[in-house]
Amino acid sequence: MSRKRAIESDPNTSTNKLLLLDVESEVDILHATLPEELLEDAPAAFTITGHIAHLNLREEYVPYKYLIGQVVLDKNNNIRTVVNKLDTIESEFRVFKMEVLAGDEDLVAEAHEGGCKFTFDFSKVYWNSRLSHEHDRLVTEFFKPGQVVADVMAGVGPFAIPAAKKRCFVLGNDLNPESVKWMEKNRQDNKVGTSSVMRDSELSSCGLMLVDHQVQDALRISNDDGRAFIQRAPLEIWKRPFAPLPPPATVLRKLEKEKRRAREAAKALGGAADANPPVEDPNQMVQSGQPSPRHISHFVMNLPGSALEFLDAYAGSYTPLLQEADFPGKDEMEMPLVHVHCFTKEIEPGMGEMDILEVSDWATQSSSD
Repeated sequence: MSRKRAIESDPNTSTNKLLLLDVESEVDILHATLPEELLEDAPAAFTITGHIAHLNLREEYVPYKYLIGQVVLDKNNNIRTVVNKLDTIESEFRVFKMEVLAGDEDLVAEAHEGGCKFTFDFSKVYWNSRLSHEHDRLVTEFFKPGQVVADVMAGVGPFAIPAAKKRCFVLGNDLNPESVKWMEKNRQDNKVGTSSVMRDSELSSCGLMLVDHQVQDALRISNDDGRAFIQRAPLEIWKRPFAPLPPPATVLRKLEKEKRRAREAAKALGGAADANPPVEDPNQMVQSGQPSPRHISHFVMNLPGSALEFLDAYAGSYTPLLQEADFPGKDEMEMPLVHVHCFTKEIEPGMGEMDILEVSDWATQSSSD
């Protein structure tokens, strides 16, 4: 396309003013405004998290950052805020500094994954929308209802919350207090806490009485160092297993329908309608329908930059169980599957696997030296 003039001098200010042209996309506008030498690799892609567009501008485009931010904002109706990453993720809490280039100064985002809603301050926690497929893969293909999942670096809960909704028992841990705060909110918003199954009135109508509301909890949240969490989690779940969950809401509603039909049938036969006709006791279902394991089936380590360096923490983490009087012995113990997310600079899969194994060997050997 021929280049059109999209910047004009504003006589009332010392700056230039962007004119929105009648062109198809932000790419067209940037090609009409940026210098010729920057056109070939002009930034056209960005990550969307809720209402926030996240750019990662290279140094040569920084002088034009506000122009680029405004173009992205004006050409995308679903975007209210445009930010640019200022540094790499090197902080203790996996967050990076950012600056707002255009739009609202609102960095509290709402994202949706795996049938769950997540709210968080994008500037204070780690969130990567491109990992949504991996979150769904583990929850769908590996986690089974009734299993215990220990999420070592849980963040705001992209693994923990969907797993708990699937009726897994989840230990969700993160070192960042801000992540823990938002994980707690997401637990409540997605009803995997004290209101995870049905309202008290619905439970009572089915004959199920819950004296301790905490028996419905499928997610325990902690704010601890990853190594400390790995070391204590096996003994914690052995000594303090989750209470059994109530039956799913669909089951309880089915029981209520059966009770109503039984009352109607008795009334049609001329008999007195029994207020509580004999149907399966949901209180018995709480005890027998949903197991409460005392061992962890899965550890998740979603810290790609350094997760491999935490492998040494597993050495000796199950040893305290040997001191428990009711522990059946290590040969009877089901060992967990550890899911480690990591990076490699190798392009070829075979070389990448070798690189990961080398780092893994170094991490585990250094712990025994």
